[in-house]
Amino acid sequence: MDVTGTEAEQPRQRPVNYKVGTSIQDLPAELLAMILYYTTQTSGPCLPHVQELGTVSSTWREVVKGTPRLWCRVTGDDPPRLIERAIHESKDAPLNIKYDFVKPHRVAKSVVESLWLVCAHIHRWRRARLVMRWTPARLLEALATQKAPLLETFTLQVKAHNGVPPKLFQGAILPLQKLDLYGIPAKGDEDQFKSLRILNIDTQGVSGPSLPSLAAFLQTLPELEEFNFKGTCLQPLAGDSDLSIPYQDPIILPRVTRFSVDTGVFSGVVDISSCLRAPICQEIALEGALVGHSDLSEALSRAVGHFIATIRSTSKLGKCISIVATTSSADLWALNAKLRFSADSRGVEIAHWMIHSIPNSEMEVALHARLPGPSARDLVSVVSVGSSSNVTELDLSDTDDGGSSVLQYLSSPILTIAEFRQWPLPRLENLSVGCDRGGLASLSQMLQIRASGADDMEVSRPAPLKKLKICGDKENWGDNGGFKVEIERLMQEMGGSLSWPVGV
Repeated sequence: MDVTGTEAEQPRQRPVNYKVGTSIQDLPAELLAMILYYTTQTSGPCLPHVQELGTVSSTWREVVKGTPRLWCRVTGDDPPRLIERAIHESKDAPLNIKYDFVKPHRVAKSVVESLWLVCAHIHRWRRARLVMRWTPARLLEALATQKAPLLETFTLQVKAHNGVPPKLFQGAILPLQKLDLYGIPAKGDEDQFKSLRILNIDTQGVSGPSLPSLAAFLQTLPELEEFNFKGTCLQPLAGDSDLSIPYQDPIILPRVTRFSVDTGVFSGVVDISSCLRAPICQEIALEGALVGHSDLSEALSRAVGHFIATIRSTSKLGKCISIVATTSSADLWALNAKLRFSADSRGVEIAHWMIHSIPNSEMEVALHARLPGPSARDLVSVVSVGSSSNVTELDLSDTDDGGSSVLQYLSSPILTIAEFRQWPLPRLENLSVGCDRGGLASLSQMLQIRASGADDMEVSRPAPLKKLKICGDKENWGDNGGFKVEIERLMQEMGGSLSWPVGV
């Protein structure tokens, strides 16, 4: 009898000999300390958790007591007695501080007292975040009179400040890599922040620094790689001592790769952006209202002109620029840029400048017109011809007439300034419209005329549509007759795709 491969001839597996008593208690102290450290790294306060771990066993108690970095993170939610112990147990290890006094329950006397405990050890701070709705004089005194030789990141956010820039850490040179100032002016002695790489300033709705003061501060930051400003930046008044600073000459930020300015409803975006230069910048964001600028083209050139080469650099990647135009504003989105400018009833003018000034001949533009029908037609008419006629995508679904006004304009060649005929938006490939029954008729007519016009030897051939999206409420279409069938036939002949609303 052949028993090859049967259980009888299979080698017996030896039982695994587990060491009796093997458990987490038998781990080396260094490994256990590492495990305990990572279990305490949560978003909330960790000191109560650390203290609790020390009660598990005598072994854990010795590890917790003998591992200083377990005690290095202090928050405003920790009770003063536990903070005192943490300062003692952490020995000379760097401290990470996080205090938030903005919420109502954070104003307890014990919480304020705990802040003074950690302020006595500023020389040990490595990362510190202080957020409060007022500026205690005692805190500013501590920040001004003590040195912070280990500090790498520092956030100071206040809700009410007298506007006088505090002198931080005796003006001593810091290893600081990131500085966040919210609601408090920026000021530093020469070389104090020379290692700084990221600077975030938010004036929090109060008067910001004068433009010369900001420019002078930035000049002391040779290693800066990212600069973000939000709020107001004031031009100097007559007699301002800062007028002696030659801020009219652009400040060069040689290492900045990310740059953003958001001045809300104020006109500072032009002032700040125009006085700075970031020659290797890779990502920009500019936002603000163009208040008091009668010549929008000149104002936009000052704010954006020196960044145009940066935006155009994405053309090598074949990415499209998206521009959204409304009655009072225009937004531009690129792979590495976000621009948002507003001016009363002049959104079309801003969008026009963006399309004609920013893209080069290799860049495609997607234009979204969230405008009344006549305004959308005006915008399309001013960007439809010429060497910068590179709009390949047009979205009219948010116009009040569903795009009918523009469709009529696109249905016949126009006479250019050079007195030759050309189809509007000759490179248009993607179109979105929001049609009622009349709009379907205009759309069908436009498709027929442009398709037949492609055979007109006297006019340059318009690009065939590759994608057509029809939006809107089909209930408003009534009896659409043969328009639906005709539109489908025309798109099929052009080799394009067609998308109807759900249920059509």
